[in-house]
Amino acid sequence: MSEIFEERQKLVEMLRRELDDVAENWGIDIASVAIEEIFLEDPGFQKQLDDRREVELYGKKRIEERKIEANQIGIRGRQKAERVALEAEAEREREINRVKQEIERAKVQFETKKIEVETFLQRKQYEAQKIQIEAQGDVAELSAAKKVLTVNVIKMQLIQELPNLVEKMVSTLSQAILSPEQYVALITGMPIFQH
Repeated sequence: MSEIFEERQKLVEMLRRELDDVAENWGIDIASVAIEEIFLEDPGFQKQLDDRREVELYGKKRIEERKIEANQIGIRGRQKAERVALEAEAEREREINRVKQEIERAKVQFETKKIEVETFLQRKQYEAQKIQIEAQGDVAELSAAKKVLTVNVIKMQLIQELPNLVEKMVSTLSQAILSPEQYVALITGMPIFQH
């Protein structure tokens, strides 16, 4: 049986060469040559041959089906890989956009805080200047009050000491023997003229 199949293959190759030679003159290319069926006179042997042919055809069909399946699996695999790549790219873009939004949000928050701090510092600076001006006014008032107070203190001391001074003056004057003209001259500060 294996000899028949081996011879069959040789026969196919021989037919191919002969057909190529004839077809070449006509400008025809032979794509393939195959022996579809072999009929033998022995029914048992024919049955074996038919079974072998069926297995061979079924195997070829199975191989073709496997090739088609493999091709479909490859196509599905490529489609899935493309889909995963597209999804990954979309996810990457979403992540980039999310990070950009976070950065922008952080910038806005920073600028807002910066403005708040600057406003706070300006307000505190204004308050400090106001307090400084008020303090300068208070110092001026205290200085003026000190002068007034110093004059008033001196006046008060004089007023308190006045009775003692008057008493000393009266005592001193009573002990001195002055004429009325001398007395007037002493009080008024006018010179006394002697006649």
